[in-house]
Amino acid sequence: MRIAALSALLLLTVACGDGFGEVQKMDTIAGYEEFLANNNPDRNTLLQATTRLEELYLEKAKADGTLESYDAYLEKFPEGRLREKAVGEREEFLFDWAKREDTTASWKQWLDEYPRGDKDRKATARMGIEVATYRDKIVLGATVFEEINMAEDPQGEKDGWAWRIDVTNNTDTAIRKLDITMVFLGADGGAVERKKWPVVTENWGIPMPDEFYGQLEVGQTRTWEWTEARKRLPKDYDPSKTTAKMSSIYFVK
Repeated sequence: MRIAALSALLLLTVACGDGFGEVQKMDTIAGYEEFLANNNPDRNTLLQATTRLEELYLEKAKADGTLESYDAYLEKFPEGRLREKAVGEREEFLFDWAKREDTTASWKQWLDEYPRGDKDRKATARMGIEVATYRDKIVLGATVFEEINMAEDPQGEKDGWAWRIDVTNNTDTAIRKLDITMVFLGADGGAVERKKWPVVTENWGIPMPDEFYGQLEVGQTRTWEWTEARKRLPKDYDPSKTTAKMSSIYFVK
């Protein structure tokens, strides 16, 4: 009886001692889960194992970049010490995903899941739905770009670029405010800078040329233009690597 008890104690010591040390060296979700499923560790070892397992689940969610991984963490650790961080990261991930997708469905999903989210984010999401709804009816023509002299001197050095886009209102309502955002892309195709400028506005906050005022009537086309000094653009910038998208719209009521 005494020998059996000593043997059991020895097995428990190995499981919670050296065995746990090996699990720590592996430092994987599978390793910690297998250890916890097949052993009965002491309180300190149990705390270390569950704490690190929770951290690994959240690290995996961030590395995977999927809602499924964040939801797996929240399901596994509904009262976890990292829950608040996970919820925040999940919301940010879903918002960034909605922004990239930029569809009615993606923005609606964020609003449905976070109805009490940040006020500014909710405003962005609602505008995203509005823009996506009318994207097919507010037509942006091909982007035309050319080198220019920023001082409009025909004999001067070409020290900047100009982009022009014809914008046509094919909805059934006049537009009182419409903005376009230019997205400057880097060599890897990712956005390096964004610039917003109106097609039509009521008040931009600074004096604007007359052509920016006055609503865009049904069927009307107006040319949007953006200029930028070469020195303010990324080095070796390729002007063809620029996309334009409608970023806000307000109709005449």
